[in-house]
Amino acid sequence: MLAAALSLSCSDSALAGRRLARVAFAPRFSQQDAAILKSLRTFGLGVTSLRVQLRRPDQDEIAVEKTVIVQDGQTEVAVELDVTITGSEELFLATLEIHSGEVLIFSGTVNVIARTGANPTVTNPVLDAIWVGPGANATRIVISPRDKSLAAVNGRLTLTAAAFDANDAPVTDPDFVSRWQWRVTDPTLGSIPANGGEFVAAGVAGVALVTVTTPNLLRDTVRLTLISALPAARVRFARQVEVLDRGTTANSVPVTVTDPNNTPVTNATLSYLSRNTEVATVSSSGAITGVTRGQAIVLVRAQQPGSTSIVEDSLLAVVAEPGGPVVISSVDRFQYLRNELITVSVFVDMRTSPQKLGSTAIDVTWNPAQLSFQNSANGASGVTATVNSTLVSTGLLTLAMADASSPGLSGRIELLRITYRTSSTATLGNLTLTAKELSAASFADLLGLTVQVSHALSVP
Repeated sequence: MLAAALSLSCSDSALAGRRLARVAFAPRFSQQDAAILKSLRTFGLGVTSLRVQLRRPDQDEIAVEKTVIVQDGQTEVAVELDVTITGSEELFLATLEIHSGEVLIFSGTVNVIARTGANPTVTNPVLDAIWVGPGANATRIVISPRDKSLAAVNGRLTLTAAAFDANDAPVTDPDFVSRWQWRVTDPTLGSIPANGGEFVAAGVAGVALVTVTTPNLLRDTVRLTLISALPAARVRFARQVEVLDRGTTANSVPVTVTDPNNTPVTNATLSYLSRNTEVATVSSSGAITGVTRGQAIVLVRAQQPGSTSIVEDSLLAVVAEPGGPVVISSVDRFQYLRNELITVSVFVDMRTSPQKLGSTAIDVTWNPAQLSFQNSANGASGVTATVNSTLVSTGLLTLAMADASSPGLSGRIELLRITYRTSSTATLGNLTLTAKELSAASFADLLGLTVQVSHALSVP
């Protein structure tokens, strides 16, 4: 640590009624600032120079100043200045500045008396050198996220930190933030770049302490509990409805497997199963093939080596005639929360059919103990459906439409939006769409080519 021993002195000779005088003061660092001074090179802020100035209290003009270069490894510095005074003594304001390159890191001021001659009975005044470097107004630093559990193998976690002042305002000075130092107290457990970022586990179980430290020695630490392997807690298809043509094979729907921290699990084995192979089959890689018109539930199961635990997810595969219509809703999952408002759209999807929709009548049925009808509204396609809602308390709504325009409607036609409230207790049920009539604008009957979807629903 640099101990600044400052002695400002000169000879006691007269000069045209003015005298050269001796000035002395003793720099002092608090325990905290002394610790900061000792650690500065770690943060690229080693002391490079000292500057001392003397001013008369009633004048802005600097009476005398001197800058001393501090060499690497130097532990003491002596500064000598000549100052002229009138009479035997005079009051000055002494300022000490300690620099690291162009960065001011410590400063302090004290009143001193310049005296001619030596006076051993006089005690030198104390100048308190205060940290004024980067982040001087910061009082705390916080790492996020807080304590976590990770897999010891391939466990990764991005850590960030934020500093705050005494009023809890963020301290974001780039020269301060860029100097933060990160470390793992036991490097055998993992690593993190010195400037922060992603912690990477080293494959060993244990508790890794990750610490961030600022130039003014603010610190925070998080505990990362590394275990041999966290079990797979969830497997999910990227989407839970897949529509494909009979006789075609669709690309595999992406699947993710995650642990309880939502961290990807990379060592799980996936297997697939179709619950209705007469409608759709699924390969070992998850590719679904349409066999005949209808719908089938496809399961994906994930299991880790050596584990008897299996997690699974489901997908509704809807197999349509090539270019044939599909009557389907916007339901895209199997589970809903309790007491949740949901809005379900009813569609006729003409897909690639050369025919245009002219008219249809569709029954929408559900379990009234699971879904409570709230209201209905026209869809966004511009169709005004006729709605019979007299039996909604029993779980039945009927809608009908006829398009008088030519040449009819194409694409995915939203006929109606129905709002429900889910049950407040666990229930199972189905939302089923049954087309009683579906005709093209050319009056061709399309009902025989149409798939009508029933969605299995759960309120757990």
